[in-house]
Amino acid sequence: MATSQREVIQFLQNRNWKYESDRASNTVITGIRTTYIQHLLIFIRIKENGEYIQFLAPQLCHLKNNVFKGIAYQTLLHISYGEPLIRFATDPTDGEICASIELPLEDVNLTQKLFDRCLDELIHIIDMETMPRLNSVLSTGHDKGKVNPIEYLYKATMGDRYSINYDFRGNAEALLTRATTEDLEWLAGQVQQRR
Repeated sequence: MATSQREVIQFLQNRNWKYESDRASNTVITGIRTTYIQHLLIFIRIKENGEYIQFLAPQLCHLKNNVFKGIAYQTLLHISYGEPLIRFATDPTDGEICASIELPLEDVNLTQKLFDRCLDELIHIIDMETMPRLNSVLSTGHDKGKVNPIEYLYKATMGDRYSINYDFRGNAEALLTRATTEDLEWLAGQVQQRR
């Protein structure tokens, strides 16, 4: 079974997202504002006669001349180890880092639910895990490890310059259901400090 550019466009229209399509490369281009990237570009490429789809976020950062690039690469490997859907790649000429989620669709129909899961997961992992950790590594040379989801939720809602406009409510609900007692106590303390 396969998908098509027309089907991808319909899924984006169902989400009320803006997009551009390039028929020659069988690619749909969209983007979104996140907490850490003002305009996160996303290329949705249909390959192998519609039997393979790739969600690609290019230009997350450039590591070619960064003194901490070794630690940054280790951080990206650690993230991809813990998040099985995402993979990272680098362009050896300029050190560009991109992230992608790729799916073979050989005997599966691409549904709105599967499409949304891949798109939201790409955005979520980049915004919640990858960019906070990479920014820390590139400025300090140290990886602080996995981002506390409750701390991310708090920072995203209280200090967000751009306003999050992907499925924030669904992600917030998922984070809160997995929160530990310590996470909720930390969150309550942060709210108290702001009063």
